[in-house]
Amino acid sequence: MSLKTRTRSMIASRHGGFLASRIARLCEQYLNAYNNIANWDIATNGELRALRTLLAQLGGDVIDVGANEGQWAREVIPFLNGRRIFSFEPIPAIFAQLQRNLAGLPQAIPVNLGLGSRAQELEFNFSPAVSTISSAYPLIYDEPGGETVKCRVVTGDEFVEGNDIERISVLKIDVEGMEADCLAGFERTFARGAVAAVQFEHGPSHVHSGHTLKHFIDWFGQRDFRVFAVFPNALRPVEYDLHRETYAGQNFFALHGDHGGLAGL
Repeated sequence: MSLKTRTRSMIASRHGGFLASRIARLCEQYLNAYNNIANWDIATNGELRALRTLLAQLGGDVIDVGANEGQWAREVIPFLNGRRIFSFEPIPAIFAQLQRNLAGLPQAIPVNLGLGSRAQELEFNFSPAVSTISSAYPLIYDEPGGETVKCRVVTGDEFVEGNDIERISVLKIDVEGMEADCLAGFERTFARGAVAAVQFEHGPSHVHSGHTLKHFIDWFGQRDFRVFAVFPNALRPVEYDLHRETYAGQNFFALHGDHGGLAGL
């Protein structure tokens, strides 16, 4: 028996012990920090740095799908240089707060719609206590006071073509498991090369939707996009490995082949 095998067996035999559990937890926390997993602070996780760099070099409007109360939109508006940002939030109660938070910002256009693969009335699960986890899938956390609300959904293609949006610099999608459905509604827009970059998350909500990280890497690859993981000082190309399927929560950018070499990323 090799030393590696004996060591693994020794560690496993201590499973459940107090000291071993503490060490395992510390190792898990270190690995999550090392891989920038479950860090949602836009100012420190590298997300804002990447957005500032992208928006300085790419032309086109910004689409913010799953705008919630406008947290993300307010962070990126200073870098728009006169371009528009369309912020989509389908749930009326959250949309009302979005409107208040973006009031007086002429570049910001709140839109009370969801974006999906087809036009429909869709039932969303909504927790007033934690509005950021609203989804058409079951809520990832059991929050008290949850309710359902029917919302209007259209396709991204329908909206883009109906509002004279020629180019999209950044398409941000944070829709709690509905990311693949949302992307499917932009098929014509992707086909004509109108999207430069996509920001999306992969995390706990995709357990319900059944979409692996590999699904997104393959989907984007078929359209000449490459997926990058977000780190505080850089975007790093994702080389797929099964161990990446953690569902713990991580931010990614997908950049079209024409833009993968942008300076400063």
